[in-house]
Amino acid sequence: MALNPSRFVRLAVVAMRPLPRLVMAGLFRRSTPAPKTIECQPKHSARSSPRCRALRGRPSSIERKCFGLALFVGLVLTFVAPSVWAQCNVEVPIEPNATVNGRLGPGDCDIGIAFLDFYRLNLPAPGTLDVRMTSDQIDSLLFLFDEFGEDIDSDDDGGGGFNSLIVVPNLPAGSYIIVASYISFMHPETGFYTLSTTFTPSAFTVTATAGAGGTISPQGSVSVNTGSDQTFTISPDSGFVVSDVRVDGVSMGAVTTFTFSAVDADHTIDAQFVVVANKVISAIAGQGGTISPSGGVSVAVGADQTFNITPNSGFLTSDVIVDGNSIGPATAFTFTDVTSDHTIEARFFEVYPAIAPALQLLMDDEGAQ
Repeated sequence: MALNPSRFVRLAVVAMRPLPRLVMAGLFRRSTPAPKTIECQPKHSARSSPRCRALRGRPSSIERKCFGLALFVGLVLTFVAPSVWAQCNVEVPIEPNATVNGRLGPGDCDIGIAFLDFYRLNLPAPGTLDVRMTSDQIDSLLFLFDEFGEDIDSDDDGGGGFNSLIVVPNLPAGSYIIVASYISFMHPETGFYTLSTTFTPSAFTVTATAGAGGTISPQGSVSVNTGSDQTFTISPDSGFVVSDVRVDGVSMGAVTTFTFSAVDADHTIDAQFVVVANKVISAIAGQGGTISPSGGVSVAVGADQTFNITPNSGFLTSDVIVDGNSIGPATAFTFTDVTSDHTIEARFFEVYPAIAPALQLLMDDEGAQ
């Protein structure tokens, strides 16, 4: 990782401006921690150089520490140059949401005025990063750099007492370096600390899938803003029904909609379907003709089925009975959107061949009326 030495030198120069006053005020005498009602905020970022809110009156222990901190941080940033990184480039991976225990002391990267521990953090998505360093043995100091060595932020006592806290919203996805150190003018100093990271993505992903026989909408990897709701609709295909919907691996039953409320984590939703048992239409024909298809005809739920009725030579269709009801001497009948079992029966009667055509015309005319 390449740092920007000019930025660190500039920070160091800014930090050194109050040096004469610091010496007069006894800079190198470590002071007793003071109440946090007085603001002393050394901050370092690509957007702000070291600063310390002006305090009125004679230099106090708080004021000495405040200016001393600005100097110290400036010196640390100056020494953390590319050559130092090359010598101390031992990075410990840390997850976006993790807690690790460390120790600053001999064996760590030593820049002459402090020991440093380096952590490599990879963020998978944009979001807010919270980094905390706590210790009851050292005055913790935190730095956050991007992968190109640009300083993003730093903190000394923002976490209360001697604890450090960095909170950066809207941080892009990418690789970052966290540097753990301490404030001390009695180097070398050693001590244990705890470092924790908390990452809240700007958006989360709900992965929606559906098995054969239906759909879920929206489907695939669905991005949902943090705190927002997202509804999914489950629709079975014709001849299928929803058998189960599992949310994060837990069965929700055969529901047709599901809403994730106030999303604050990644989720999964999966819909499964089963074939509905086909319905049966019993088709029979009396003597003197045929019906096609005939017998027990299996029909998928929601499908259509047509039957053709054909009398034999010397016979005419006298009636077609559908589910016990007469529909007259039809030559065909269609069941639409089948959802239950049905019956159809064709009946015929015999006529003399010579009058069959005329009789058929007469019956057709009566049927048309």
